Formats: sequence, structure tokens, C-alpha cells
Amino acid sequence: MTLKRNLKLTYDESDGIVTMRLRRRSRPGRRGNFIPFSRVRRSELRELCDMLHDLADDLDRKDEEA
Repeated sequence: MTLKRNLKLTYDESDGIVTMRLRRRSRPGRRGNFIPFSRVRRSELRELCDMLHDLADDLDRKDEEA
């Protein structure tokens, strides 16, 4: 399964919060429910994306060095 199928982002305009939900594992053949695991202010969302991008770059660099 891919991250896109297991992670759901929703934005609430009333409080400016992005909620990240992760699909909970379920029995084989059934899809699990999404459970919230983190809430981020909209103003911090770009910073989170930049941090993830930097991490991906660092991991790519380590793979190239190996």
C-alpha cells in the first residue's frame, strides 16, 4: 500500500488546522478506519513540507554515497 492510500489530510477553515489521519490496520480484505494522529496549523504546513523534503534529500544523498 502506498502512503497516498494510507494518509489523509483535511483542512478546517474555521480554525485553520490541517488534520493528518492515518489508516488503522484492519482484518485482511477490509479497509481500516482513518484515525487522527497530528494537527498542524496552516501557517506551519509549509514548514512541515520543507522538513520532509529536506529529509528525503538527505536520504537520497546517503543512498548515492553507499
